[in-house]
Amino acid sequence: MRTETNTLATGDYSSACGRYLLERKNGVDELISCMTSGRERFERELKRMQAFESAIVLVES
Repeated sequence: MRTETNTLATGDYSSACGRYLLERKNGVDELISCMTSGRERFERELKRMQAFESAIVLVES
């Protein structure tokens, strides 16, 4: 499998075709931070994610 490393405007991982997006949160603490002190930024990111056919927020624990 071929991979490519680039900076994305939205999300942490994307498919080569640009239709699928994954935003990774490193645990519940990071998710809570995004929903409190970082809420405005997180809401902007969620809005940008709507442009993708499929977008996932993955919370690792």
